[in-house]
Amino acid sequence: LLWVEQGSERAREGYGARAVNGCNRGRMSTISAVSVVPVGPTTGGVGAGRLRGSLQCRAVLPPPASCISVATTSGMVAVGGDRVFAVHDLGGTLVRKFALPLAHECYVRSVCFARRGRMILAGSEDGTIRMVHLDTRVEHSFEGHSADVSSVATVAKAWPRFVSGSVDGSCRVWHATTGKCEHTCLCDDSEVCSVAVRFDGAIFGAGCMDYTVRLFSTTTGLLISRCVGHTDAVLSVAFSPTVDLLASASLDGRLRCWETESAVAHADGGPKMCKCVGSFLDGNAMVLACAFSDDGRWLLGGEDSGVIRVCDPVNLERAWDINGLSGPIVSLSMVRSVLAITNGADDVVIFDLQMQHTPPDLYDESAH
Repeated sequence: LLWVEQGSERAREGYGARAVNGCNRGRMSTISAVSVVPVGPTTGGVGAGRLRGSLQCRAVLPPPASCISVATTSGMVAVGGDRVFAVHDLGGTLVRKFALPLAHECYVRSVCFARRGRMILAGSEDGTIRMVHLDTRVEHSFEGHSADVSSVATVAKAWPRFVSGSVDGSCRVWHATTGKCEHTCLCDDSEVCSVAVRFDGAIFGAGCMDYTVRLFSTTTGLLISRCVGHTDAVLSVAFSPTVDLLASASLDGRLRCWETESAVAHADGGPKMCKCVGSFLDGNAMVLACAFSDDGRWLLGGEDSGVIRVCDPVNLERAWDINGLSGPIVSLSMVRSVLAITNGADDVVIFDLQMQHTPPDLYDESAH
């Protein structure tokens, strides 16, 4: 929040203070009070029938995991901190740790797995993206941004290409094999907070400080479309892994879903406006992060209040609230039943999240 309100220099100060505090293992008693609360039932969609949920804490990661980003895949969690990024298993055990060769404070702002969890990308405040093979520990660096790298992203069908977004107001498309920057995509001098690549690898989205989400072609670097409707900075974007939906989380308190295919289909005629197909949440709390579950069934939004909202993106309904976490939810990721989050209280927590929906034709209200 300091970065958004007062610039990246103040953000470094805020993140530095958090890093000194480290991860407080004594918060396990607080974390054990976290609960999953169904919102509903409603008249249709996922809310019709019975919703049941449970949440158990798997691990609270130790320092240096008082970090800014989290990614989950292949039974591992990746985190970033001051001059370091690391990989842990789901029980919290350290698997690999990589140190940045820098003498000054420099936070890893974003981490992303590639090649089915065999490689990791890490974007940091020195404007560099580092790519490391987890087995061989061979490291490659990609340089070109003139300010903090705020986000890195890729998907299997886009590889060996990946995308980075920066505070310098640009996104870049990189080729992991050649090490070259193939395209530089400008965002009208607006700082880029988050990038995400669509599941087919054809386009990527960039959430920006000027309240806009921009869509670019991964292969040509051309601006395809804009998503306009937020009234404050867009801090996080995410594509559904299964359907044509782009989610955006904003400081205006809204979690929006956008349909992108129609805009892409008309890309030859110049940039089009994407259609907003749904808006979740009531705007009472700022939404700092969003992510789809890996099966596309759920859309999660993390608020500055510490609450995680779980929505059904297909039926455009809010289904669950996860309550009891302290501090703003700044990053989250969900694969299968594993939910990993980071928050402003220095916690990096791995949960086992079970959510069950019994359809109305199978749910007997009189029996409960």
